[in-house]
Parts: sequence; C-alpha cells; structure tokens
Amino acid sequence: MADVALWSLNAVDQAPLPHIVRAEQWHYVDATGATYIDAVSGHWSVVLGHGIESIANAVVEQLRTLDFVPLVRGTHPAAMELSERLADLAPGDLRHVFFGTSGTEAVESALKFTRLYFHRTGSPQRSKVVYLDGAYHGSSLGSLSASGDDNDHKLFGPLLPGFVRAPIPARSAGQEHLVDAIAEIVEREGPARVAAVLFEPVIGSGGVLIPPDGWLRALRELCDRYGILLIADEVSTGYGRTGPFFAVEREQIVPDILIAGKAITNAYFPLSATIVRPHVYDVCTAGGTLRIAHDYTCGGHPAGCAAALEVLRLFEDEDVFASARAASAHLLTRLKSLCELPCVKEVRGLGLMVALQLRPEEFHERYRQDDTDELLREAFLDNGVLCSLRDSVLKLLPAFTIPLSYIDTVVDAISYVLDGAVRGSL
Repeated sequence: MADVALWSLNAVDQAPLPHIVRAEQWHYVDATGATYIDAVSGHWSVVLGHGIESIANAVVEQLRTLDFVPLVRGTHPAAMELSERLADLAPGDLRHVFFGTSGTEAVESALKFTRLYFHRTGSPQRSKVVYLDGAYHGSSLGSLSASGDDNDHKLFGPLLPGFVRAPIPARSAGQEHLVDAIAEIVEREGPARVAAVLFEPVIGSGGVLIPPDGWLRALRELCDRYGILLIADEVSTGYGRTGPFFAVEREQIVPDILIAGKAITNAYFPLSATIVRPHVYDVCTAGGTLRIAHDYTCGGHPAGCAAALEVLRLFEDEDVFASARAASAHLLTRLKSLCELPCVKEVRGLGLMVALQLRPEEFHERYRQDDTDELLREAFLDNGVLCSLRDSVLKLLPAFTIPLSYIDTVVDAISYVLDGAVRGSL
C-alpha cells in the first residue's frame, strides 16, 4: 500500500481490500468481476440498497435547478421541506434542525450548542460531558474525545479535557441501579460543572452493545434531576436501524438534542442533522446568531436534501419497515443457530443491528494470532461477504430491503468460515 496515493487510515493495515467498481442492489462488484454481498450496507448507511435510480435522479434534477447555496447566504426549498419532515419524525418537541455533512459534524454541533446553551444561561463552568465506555461519536478531535476506545486515546491523545467516561450498565442490573454509575460521576465532578450526557441508544462500533430495558428512561430522569442536557447520537441507530424510526422511541423518551446521519440520504450525498428542542434553540439564538461562528460550507446542500426527501418518500411508499422486520427476524434466527459452533459466544442485536461475539481461543492454533480478525475478514471476502469484524465481534448491518435468500447466503458463508477456523481447514 506504500506506493498508493489514496490514504484510508482504517484500510492501510488490513488484508488487501477489493477494488470496487460497481454496486448493484445488495452487493458490490470488483475490478475482477467478483461479487460481494454487502452485509454492512456500505458504512451502515445504504439502508435501501445500492443503485436506487429515483434517488440518483432526485440529486441530478436538484443540481440542474439549484446546484448550491450555503445556508448562511440563503435558504432553499429542499432544506426547508426536509427540516419540517425531520421535525415531524423526531420524537416529542424536537423541532429545530441544523444540517451538517457527516455524523462527526453533527456531534460537533451538538457539543458546541451545549457549550453555547450554558454560556447563555449564565453557567459557563458547565462544560463537562459524560459519555459511555465503548462509544464512538466521530473522528474529529472534539467528537473523538467522547470515544470509549482506549486505542483512539492512545493514538491521538491528549484529547480534549472535560470528557468523562462512564461504564455501560450490565443487562442484569436492577431497575433501581441502572444509572448509578453516571449519577456517581455527576456527583464526583460536581453537578454544577456537568453539561451533558452523550450516548448511543445502542453502542454500535463498540460491539452492538444493548443497554438494559429502562435505561433510557432512567437516563432521561437523571438528566432532568440535575439540569443536564441529554444528547442522543442516532447516527447509526436512526432511520429504523433498530426498529422504530429513532431508537429512543423504544422507551418514549425525548432527548434535548438528537443527531441523525448515515441513512439520511442512503449515502447518495453527505448530510447529517442535529435536531434540538425549543428550549435549547431559544437560548442559543437569543439576541441573534450573527456572531456565532458555527456553520459548514456544504451543510444542508440542495442535492443532499433532495436525496434525503426521496429516501423518506421511498420509506413511506415501499413499506421499508415491514421488509426490515422480516429481514431482522430471519437474520437473528439463522445466526442463533451458529451458537452451536464452539467459537460463537453470543448473538445479540436489535432490528438489523446485529453482532456475533466470537471466542478466538476456540480457533485452530493457526488462527489464534494477533491478526485473527484480519485473517477471518479475508476469508469472508474470499467467500463473497463484506462484513465488519473487530476485536472478535462480527457485526452485520445489512440493507433493510435485503432478500431473505441473501441473508441465507451470508449466514452460510459465516458458518463455513468459522467452522473452518475451528477445524483449521480454511
């Protein structure tokens, strides 16, 4: 890879990646003609599958009519309509939408709006943010400071001060103790210094870790008790990935700030949204916003908004949620049968956000190495499946529209590879 101009940090040290030249529905095609089922919907974002002509047409038509206007210079119809649609879809009174071009930017917006909120309410000392172990909130220095991955802190540290990590509650935790650890952190740091709790309803990159029932409600109650803003990062879980349109709806809570991305345009154009409740918006905009240095050049780009509107139309017209429910039930049933393999410790998931926890010690000695994940990832590619594997957690997040026959092919390939890794026959 040393002589290649393209630099993708996550790919440099992996096994040779396919050179993809085409995408069709639920699979990729590389330069040799080999096909790979996309079991992670691009980067968890191609929820409707690849090659959706109506989305591409919406983007092209928008570019022909209005190619670009930055939202600091003027509004445009697509942004106005999309913000209204998102406000209608968001739970409770989440109403005001700020556009960016990535989940990272949306998280940065949430963090800056939190700072601004407490500055303007006379509590600038409230700057600390509590986040969860295993969490991932983005790749900028600010969002990475809320990363629960020790390796990120090691490689890019020192990160920004004021971010405090909390443990994930065990699924066996009693209802009265669900947020004890976070409450202890708030008391230790000082309630008058804690500004927000930033969380993923399901921790995605950290292993598809699902909090116990009641945790979301308990977290909302804790933040209300201390006057802390609650920020839900739904970049991965939003748009029906775990079942409801937004995952916080599972327990009928309304965060103060909600972040959406990834699926918002089916990855046809970079776009994200930071949605805030009126009490946050009113404080942040009191006295005007001309002196607030916060905007993104292409945030709310007309083409991105047009793509997002077409995605919402397809969700409504093609009963995408019914397809997702059927795919989820079939995938979880098939995967649970793999628990018979000694190397599979657990299958967990919500909706189409699913993971297999592996036992690498059960693999044949030739696969019990520091690069076990890489060896398995290469074997999956050899068997026509593109998936996500890190720290012995195999993650599957396919498109909502994936046919059940494709799921069978994916699970059969996983079974073949894992069985071969145990027997030493790959």
